[in-house]
Amino acid sequence: VVVMVVVTVLREGMENFLAICNVLSGVDGEDIHAASKSLIEFRQQATAWDVVHGVLADATEGIACFQAANILKWKVAFHFLELDVETTLSLRDSLIDLIKLHSQSQAIVRQLCLALADTAVYIHSWEDPISDVINLLQDEQYHIPLLEYLTFLPQEVKNKRIKVDRDRRRTLESMMGELGGSVYEFLQSYTQNHSNDPECLERVLNCAASWLEIPGDAALGIEDTSLPQLIFYALTDDTLSRPGSDALDSLMQLSMFGQYAHLVDPIVENILGCRAQFDDESVDEEVKKNIVWVTSIMGADYVFDIAQAAKGEESDESAGFKYSKEICDTILHYSSSSESSIALQTCDFWYKLATVCYELDAYDLFKSYFSELLPALAVLAKCDDDLEGALQSTCELVDDRMEIIDLTVEISSVVGTVPTLEIIWNYLQNAEGWAQQEAFLFLVFSIIKFVDKADDSIAVIVQFVYELGGDTHSQLLRTGTKIIGELAKWFKKHPDHINAATEFVLNTMKVPGNAQVACVALNFLAAQNAGNMQAQAAAIFELVQTPLEEFQEDDYLDVIKIGSRVLCTFNGDYIKQGISHTTTIFLEEITQGISAGDTKSVALSLTRVAEIFRSCNVKQSHFCEDGTHPCLDGAIASWEMITKTFQEMGGCSKCIEAANKCVKWIVRCLGEHANDLVGFLLEYVFSIFQQTHHPSCLYVAGILVQSLYEDEERRPAVIDLVCTLTDEAKSVLEQNVDHLEAEEELIDDLFRLHKQVLTLCPYDAFVCEQQVVHTMLQISSVVILMPTQSTETVLSYLTALFSLGCGKGDHYELDVYFEGEIKELFIQYGEMLVQRLIEALAGTVPRFLAYDLATVMWRFLKIDLEAVVAFAENTPKLQTIPPNKAQQSHIITMLEALRNPTKQSNLRAAFKDFARLFEEDDEDDDGMTGEEEEKE
Repeated sequence: VVVMVVVTVLREGMENFLAICNVLSGVDGEDIHAASKSLIEFRQQATAWDVVHGVLADATEGIACFQAANILKWKVAFHFLELDVETTLSLRDSLIDLIKLHSQSQAIVRQLCLALADTAVYIHSWEDPISDVINLLQDEQYHIPLLEYLTFLPQEVKNKRIKVDRDRRRTLESMMGELGGSVYEFLQSYTQNHSNDPECLERVLNCAASWLEIPGDAALGIEDTSLPQLIFYALTDDTLSRPGSDALDSLMQLSMFGQYAHLVDPIVENILGCRAQFDDESVDEEVKKNIVWVTSIMGADYVFDIAQAAKGEESDESAGFKYSKEICDTILHYSSSSESSIALQTCDFWYKLATVCYELDAYDLFKSYFSELLPALAVLAKCDDDLEGALQSTCELVDDRMEIIDLTVEISSVVGTVPTLEIIWNYLQNAEGWAQQEAFLFLVFSIIKFVDKADDSIAVIVQFVYELGGDTHSQLLRTGTKIIGELAKWFKKHPDHINAATEFVLNTMKVPGNAQVACVALNFLAAQNAGNMQAQAAAIFELVQTPLEEFQEDDYLDVIKIGSRVLCTFNGDYIKQGISHTTTIFLEEITQGISAGDTKSVALSLTRVAEIFRSCNVKQSHFCEDGTHPCLDGAIASWEMITKTFQEMGGCSKCIEAANKCVKWIVRCLGEHANDLVGFLLEYVFSIFQQTHHPSCLYVAGILVQSLYEDEERRPAVIDLVCTLTDEAKSVLEQNVDHLEAEEELIDDLFRLHKQVLTLCPYDAFVCEQQVVHTMLQISSVVILMPTQSTETVLSYLTALFSLGCGKGDHYELDVYFEGEIKELFIQYGEMLVQRLIEALAGTVPRFLAYDLATVMWRFLKIDLEAVVAFAENTPKLQTIPPNKAQQSHIITMLEALRNPTKQSNLRAAFKDFARLFEEDDEDDDGMTGEEEEKE
């Protein structure tokens, strides 16, 4: 009966699997998506081992065999430990048989060979997985699978995804050292038999590169073969350049070890000798890229020796000393290529050389090299002469320019920022055409914010920018405007330039395509120089009242922000008039929107009103003559509209969020002058939250707490509001208990609100409405296991709560009372919270939260150490962890840190180590490179 059941289960599994594969071979996107999901579920099942083996053994289903091989590879990588010893040995033998069976299908063979390589790493009792497989696949018809296996094996030995101990890895690495010679002999023999087949030679190069990555003796004997010559040849061959460069890189890294030092000179000489091929116009561009890549890596490896050679220090005759000038000259030559994909590959060398110059104080010795890079970078940064309008963000040149900025900054660190600026200025003066001017001006932009003391140099550059006329190319104006924005602090020291700079930016704003960058630059200027921009205030206010058609909403908000900043530098009565006038424009729009039921318009206008008050930072000296806040009238009018919005548009989430944003910034703007206004909100906040459940209502409640907690008359009403909001929030969370991630923002704002209450008025929160504390602890026990950003806020609240009564802070007189109450809470909730913290640490929340989890646990330890240890030891999650020495060790260390809490830092370290055990592996990672995946 058991046999019949097993056979039936396997038959059904086979039928289901084949059905899924048939769907995957179709063209219907929705069906394929569903089938893919089913395939992922299928591979998790224990029966998948036998099903996919049966499909592969049958070898009649094409797409099914490929999927079966893929699943078998995945099962070996991630579920190998499900198998007993006898089964693993049987799996090894069957994999070899399957490789022979499918030897003519490269896609299937690659999956099976990778599975066999992983199996070789896992099976400790397999004493010689190299010679055994070589002997079993020695027939010529199996040489391609053998090459695949030999290529994968060294990679999988180093693959940390394979969960084996270090001794197994060391054993295999030692074995590779002993048997490396036989592998290289096989590679040489295979090369000789297939010397005219590029695909075969590529396999040889990939395999050689893989073995050369193994440290120690794995490469002994390679110099006795023709493989080094093949690698040198491949670098400049059109079809073999990529695998050749990879193999040469591995060979270079190997030559750093003492026993292979004799390989250094021929490697360096062959690489430097490729310069002639680089200069040959007939050579393929991909070959040139690989030449530059390898040369730059070599140079980066020898930067320290190169710097020491330049300083004239004693040499050990290493390649870096012997070839230092030739290496620098060659890489500088490559950096001067007009092809950015080639030239930018040298960046890493220059970065590392700049770092070494700093460490060895060798700046002066390399200034000439770095200075010569500047015109080369300008060539790379240059736009096409026929470019219409400004560069688009999707343009490839925009990405290249990010690297050019980084390298220009490095150049300035070696040459000096002021000298670098002067060099660029000299080139800029002689530049021909707008594109070349813009390229050098872009280099100025790259470093201008790092120039502190170059008044004369900056003055001539900004003068150059001012003189760019209305007929100047849009991209040149754009770069000039960015420079003006970056120099905002410089203009603060040179206020005589502000008018010219502001006028230039305002004019650029009207050029198609440049409104956004001009708004950003003007915003920077206003942030530092608003008091000196009054001469241009009229033009700015006009933009607020009549925005340009090209403005995006963010641009317009920037203009509103700028207008508010400049307005706040006038006297109080002028500010009062300006704020009232500006808010009236938007309040009328809100009125019209409410009448028309246009929620989008209402939300947009409320956001604009919020931006006015957000940027109004009025100093006391700029208040009105009667001592009132100049923004008060505008705030009152806005407040009335906010109230109307709550009444009329309470069902619109976006309107409520925008209205609450207005509340926030009006309160921030008015400070203590807002208290009377804030009081009117008490009657609205709960009703709005009850209608919309919008998290921003909780944020507004936090503003009420902050504003009114010292008002003895209103404080009870505020605490009542917090309690009713909490009960309503709990109801919302209970209704969505299966989808709490969707309520992340609500949870975050709820716990922020309660932490604020604990901080400002703990007695009221704890004594008057103690039931709310119980409610928050009940919510905490659930949401603490959510892998979301709100978890951090929950932990912060728990730390604040259980810190009450610790004898620190502003409430010392209440410590005795709080200490007893906190102990009672811990008796009631301690076991649940401690075990939830451990469970959260065990892979539920991100590891970076281990610090916060440990902080909460530390507070628990201060309350009752013995109880915490007992609760932690009995955590159910710890009983489900698989028996593994490393895991058990980390569990013991974590529990020991709880038993002996000497330092909080020690507990945090133990928690982090424990959490590291549960970091998820990338189960889709098959150890292959991007190119290999694409080829497959």
